[in-house]
Amino acid sequence: MIKHCWSILCQNIITDAETNVVSYIITIDNIMAPEFPAKIPFLAIGTSWEKDTGYDVVENFAIRIIAINPRGKAKTLVETGDLAVQSHRHRMNFVLNGFAFDEPGISRFTIEAKINGLWLAAASLPVLVAASQIQTAGTPSMMRQ
Repeated sequence: MIKHCWSILCQNIITDAETNVVSYIITIDNIMAPEFPAKIPFLAIGTSWEKDTGYDVVENFAIRIIAINPRGKAKTLVETGDLAVQSHRHRMNFVLNGFAFDEPGISRFTIEAKINGLWLAAASLPVLVAASQIQTAGTPSMMRQ
């Protein structure tokens, strides 16, 4: 069976072509925005999965990423088709550049896996989005309450 290992929300994901080593650049857990909607130019989610069956067994699963705003409204961002996995570990990375947060508060990216025909929650990545005042000359920046 396929099992979720971990997921991360970050600005960018770089995979070295020679070594297959992955770098997750600037982890994100909060965002300051001067206005809403706040469009984020660089946003990515990296996920890691493992299979507990032997190498000769192919496991199938799908991944879905859902954005949930502070009021609980959900929007599906990504839904893969069936993925056939034979290796012990499997990485899936998703680029969400240009994603817009509509309002301040705690939003979540929920990662789900479809295993044996059922969607199961695998992870929830919270991000605090706060409103910031636009700084003018001589005035310190402050967060709005």
